[in-house]
Amino acid sequence: MNANIKEENYYDICSNFLSNNKEHCEDYILCIMITRNLINLSKLNENERIEHCHYFIHWLYDKIGTIYSKSTNTIQDKITVNKIFNVSYMILQKLGINDCYYDVINLDIVQNKERKYLHDYFDNYKNIESNASDNNKCEQYCKLIIYINDLYKKYIEKCCTYYSNDEYSDYCKYFFKCDQNYNPYKLYTKLNCSKVLSSDNEKMEEVKITLVQDYYKVNIN
Repeated sequence: MNANIKEENYYDICSNFLSNNKEHCEDYILCIMITRNLINLSKLNENERIEHCHYFIHWLYDKIGTIYSKSTNTIQDKITVNKIFNVSYMILQKLGINDCYYDVINLDIVQNKERKYLHDYFDNYKNIESNASDNNKCEQYCKLIIYINDLYKKYIEKCCTYYSNDEYSDYCKYFFKCDQNYNPYKLYTKLNCSKVLSSDNEKMEEVKITLVQDYYKVNIN
């Protein structure tokens, strides 16, 4: 996503972002990076593109947060950000890659960071699992898992409706997996984190799912 680009290939689309003010060069550079990445995504088959679109969305939010929030949790230049979004949506429409649409209304910097952490956790789950025997990484992984577990608890009811342990509806596919095989507690147990981390402040409780019928029983009675 951040690879070098040939700006002349995208000048016509992004020239409106050029300015005599050097501070705004990053607007132009981001525009041509977005254009390049979306054109590349349009060349993938549908299944490949869906997964890469998820990564693109997180990459874009991360770039927006880094460039335009200036180490705060609030967008400082909403006019330019809206122009960036307008250009990217125009490109999406022209290329017909509807699976890469993303939310531009509720641009919450903190929330987007949390979602990126969750996306990366699910994406790297098998890699973390396969390194369970690496003692040098265990403590680092265990601390990560505890942090992720807090986010997992925060988002699971927003993102998943469970009818049984194996049947569910998922509403946040681009950053959350409802499959209980990805529950952070499974990694916490497999890595033996309760022993790796000695502090009581670093203990973790399992996030358990609530089935639809159980939810209604509790809330109706």
